[in-house]
Amino acid sequence: MGEGNFFTGSFPAWVYQLREIETIDLSRNLLSGQIPDRLSALRRSAVLRLSNNGFSRRIPNINGLWQLQTLELDSNMFFGNLPMLPKRFRTLTSCHSLLSGPITSLGTLEQLRSVDVSCNRFSGSISKGVLALPPLNHINVSFNQLTVTEVDNTYEIGSPLQVLDAQENHLQGHLPLNMVT
Repeated sequence: MGEGNFFTGSFPAWVYQLREIETIDLSRNLLSGQIPDRLSALRRSAVLRLSNNGFSRRIPNINGLWQLQTLELDSNMFFGNLPMLPKRFRTLTSCHSLLSGPITSLGTLEQLRSVDVSCNRFSGSISKGVLALPPLNHINVSFNQLTVTEVDNTYEIGSPLQVLDAQENHLQGHLPLNMVT
């Protein structure tokens, strides 16, 4: 749509006229300010890419984007918690920001495949619910402030999880032997 240009200013109002749009890609521009709550009016959007801009403040409520499957918000200046994400959600990339709070809500997203929320300020635990999601194959939570990994000996050897990057946190406890290969 408009990726890799020199668009400046706030989130463009003309995007709201594209009610049937499925992919919004405004990444790698010079956009800034807050993403308006009106974004959830674009209900047919499945892919939202706003990475590498200067967006700030909180990520708006996007649960109204009921078809959203991919959200890429990395390298902006967002702060606060992750918003509630739609049940069909699959891919989240929101690294290099100032996001904080827990990530346990990701455990309710039954179709989640890939998560990269590295280089933020997330705290709390990496829950068993997140790591046990059947389709999840990649999770990067490195360089945060997570303290606990809720993994036990019931971790499935046949799990599709291929990458768990949790370096540079404050994790403690043990990893089951069947998780380390």
